[in-house]
Amino acid sequence: MKEMILTRLVDNGKQTVGMMTFITLHRKELFTTLEPPWLNNLVNKSCIPPGDYVCSIRRSEKYGKHLIVEDVQGRSEILFHHGNYRKNSKGCILVGEKFRHIDGDNQIDITNSKNSMKRLMRYIENGDKINLKISDVYKVEK
Repeated sequence: MKEMILTRLVDNGKQTVGMMTFITLHRKELFTTLEPPWLNNLVNKSCIPPGDYVCSIRRSEKYGKHLIVEDVQGRSEILFHHGNYRKNSKGCILVGEKFRHIDGDNQIDITNSKNSMKRLMRYIENGDKINLKISDVYKVEK
């Protein structure tokens, strides 16, 4: 079974940044992540609660091949997709390569997101179910 372990590192009240490891029998890949802050699981405003989830493949015109997080209590359409800035997510998880300040808003952004999503999806086949474990080890910086 394929597995993703997302460790949230910092929540500054505006966004949450983390590191995610994608694991298969023969491979480990590391990604940066960017999500909204924790706002009590508010739809379109908050990251989802920490916990264990299952992801599967989804396709859309906007994001191409990407992942959907299944059975998130009180939420729907929580996706892993490309995006470099906090404004690109309304509750979804953005994946990238590195942390950088790139848009002038004084918040951490992630780089190379489209290529990072392609790299992640390269190891996931139709019908795969991916275990996702999200943990909060961050300190709140408000």
